[in-house]
Amino acid sequence: MRGTAWGTIDQAFRVAVGVLSLYLLAGTIGPEQYGLLVGLFGLVGPLGSLSQSGLPMTIIEHISRLEEKPGRVLGSATSIAALVGVALLPVLLFAAGRLVPDMPLIAAASIILAEIVFNAGFAAAHATVHATYGFALASKLRIGMSITRGLLLVGLWLYGITLVNYAIGYAGVVLVWWAIALLYLAGQGVSIGSLAPAWGHVRSMFVYGVGVVATGAQAQSDRTVLAGNGLTTEAGFYGAAYRIFSLSRAPMVSLVAATHVGIVTSGASARERMRTAAQLTLLGAIYGVASGALLYLLAPLLTLLVGDRFAEAVTALRWLAPVAIVASTGGYSANALIGLGRTSERTIIQVVCAILTIGLYIVLIPEWGWRGAVVATALGETGRMVAMWTALVYWTRQSERTTQGPERR
Repeated sequence: MRGTAWGTIDQAFRVAVGVLSLYLLAGTIGPEQYGLLVGLFGLVGPLGSLSQSGLPMTIIEHISRLEEKPGRVLGSATSIAALVGVALLPVLLFAAGRLVPDMPLIAAASIILAEIVFNAGFAAAHATVHATYGFALASKLRIGMSITRGLLLVGLWLYGITLVNYAIGYAGVVLVWWAIALLYLAGQGVSIGSLAPAWGHVRSMFVYGVGVVATGAQAQSDRTVLAGNGLTTEAGFYGAAYRIFSLSRAPMVSLVAATHVGIVTSGASARERMRTAAQLTLLGAIYGVASGALLYLLAPLLTLLVGDRFAEAVTALRWLAPVAIVASTGGYSANALIGLGRTSERTIIQVVCAILTIGLYIVLIPEWGWRGAVVATALGETGRMVAMWTALVYWTRQSERTTQGPERR
């Protein structure tokens, strides 16, 4: 409970900073430039999540479940993050130049570096704290980063915020908190061990990471497709609406993170794991109904944050509101599949759903703009939820039919 409470506080600060970002950044630079920014994040975010999410899940598994030494796991993970970042940097710079050509080069480079290197390194250190000292302490690190980002936004707004100085400042904040996390671990006696990447860690990262990349691409590629089709202004106000939609899910994101280790590493039976996932999913659905209703009713307040230039974002947010019901239920069945040793099956579902959703983006967005993006998002989220639960029910029954449940990844 203590970890969940701190996770909720962490998400509350992220929501506050997200709202502040809309008010100070989007409201100042306008929908067209904000469209460039969300288009770039839609391109970089999914690939960045290979390290930002794949590595933390790997670290938690190898420290909490396999009981490897934290320093060795952290050293291997840090080198993997650096190698992946170096490999992706030129690819993403080239892609950004083609898909969001009006984005200033220094801003694009700063955000790409922050997402695929600095954030990946921080995520590795943060996950080591989580696995070694608990979720509550790890949440405090993220709270500190959120506060620093908020102060950066206020300072830049007073000075005169632009895409360039925001991107450079954002990269600097992430780099500083990566260093703080490493210094904390060193102070606790957990120093980076051998930097030689361990094959088991590489394999785990890609098993977890491919699915996370697919999920990230499914969630974020709509804004990149909008920008890539020359609909930069639409990407801007749809990005603002989606930002509020994402922030509304913060409590459920916190709950998924707080319950991840327990579902994955517990000694519970397959049936008990599925029952726990079902209870949490029901809680998420109830929350989704409430948050969706509030999003629909309070959508007109969005223009108070970002100004009348984003007026169409109100309609976009109302279209997104019903999707909150399905979107708030995700994660628990996927975590239960990991606990059953069915990570590969989980990844296959994520990849297939992402490919189908992105295909819908490509087909629907040129004709229908952001409305096509919403329809594709709703279909993709629903399809993934149904597929995950179908797989969980099937493998739970299979586990109960054998004396040895499948414990492979």
